[in-house]
Amino acid sequence: FSVGSFKRSVPRIAIALFFLILTIGPLLVMLSTKRGSFTYGEGGRHVYSMLIGGQGQPVNPGKILSEKPRVVVYEYGNVCTRPFTFDVCYWTIGINPKYDHITHIKLFFQNLLDVVTQSPWLLAIFVWVIFQISVGPYRIGCLKPISFPILFIFPAICGISVFALISMEPRYVAPFLFLGSVGLILGLNQGKNPKVFSKLGTSDLGVFALVLFLVGSVVQSSVDKASRGLSFQNGKISYRQAYEDQVLVRDFLSKRGIVSGDKVAVIGSPPIQWARMAGIRVTGEIEDPDNFLTATKTEQINCLHLLKNEGLKAVIAHGKQWSKLSGEDWVLVPETKTYYVRLL
Repeated sequence: FSVGSFKRSVPRIAIALFFLILTIGPLLVMLSTKRGSFTYGEGGRHVYSMLIGGQGQPVNPGKILSEKPRVVVYEYGNVCTRPFTFDVCYWTIGINPKYDHITHIKLFFQNLLDVVTQSPWLLAIFVWVIFQISVGPYRIGCLKPISFPILFIFPAICGISVFALISMEPRYVAPFLFLGSVGLILGLNQGKNPKVFSKLGTSDLGVFALVLFLVGSVVQSSVDKASRGLSFQNGKISYRQAYEDQVLVRDFLSKRGIVSGDKVAVIGSPPIQWARMAGIRVTGEIEDPDNFLTATKTEQINCLHLLKNEGLKAVIAHGKQWSKLSGEDWVLVPETKTYYVRLL
């Protein structure tokens, strides 16, 4: 559509397709090899089943050791934790979507709302567009021949809508937000009276105001990310400390005799880079931290014994709430603030 000729578009699409296959090829081969048939990932089915509704039994279920608190052991034969062939959807193969259109529609609109709430600068663009329409010429253009604003806005709407059908995060739709923003701005150049912009007027001031706002947002975000690389910001741990914590946990486990190939468990879903660094296998999981903390002492001890009987060497928890258990053989990893280990 953009080049206006099918013949001219073919080589461009061919080049894009070649580099797409080159990029995703290795992952495609590994996922398909692990499953035993062609697949590019089971993400759609998996996410729908988890977020909206699913039915059936998993083909590769974990071994449930306890229901209260729920303790599961996953043995998948890999030599390390989450290697490149790891696919979280592997555990839900066999569970198929159970369609619930009402829930799905509610999720769709909630995801669209999340686009704005998670990217508040979009509101500034919408207000600006309304302002521009009220003070000066603004035209999206026609469909035939297709105008540049529509050429940008249409794929933006389609892309955002597709993601909103299931799962939404700003990083998923960032390219489409960019396209849509450009399309809205290009509408300024479609006015019937371009002489309006020959001198500084109300419409021009609106443009400058938007540019200053967006540039300020980018600068603020850049400063925030850069400063977090070195120090705590607004209660958030710095990136440097986050990395150093992983090294400290790895070294702590190593000093306690837990080495490459050994199996451990986690509570909830803490960062596990320490396991990858040491070659330790995370095969056990106490799924709900709150349920474990509110369980009786007998139930907690029973969970730990069950994991020990499966050959696991330790349980690792992440969070300040685990300080309540620090006097019960739970040890705070030295120099970290939130990593606790219970040796089994």
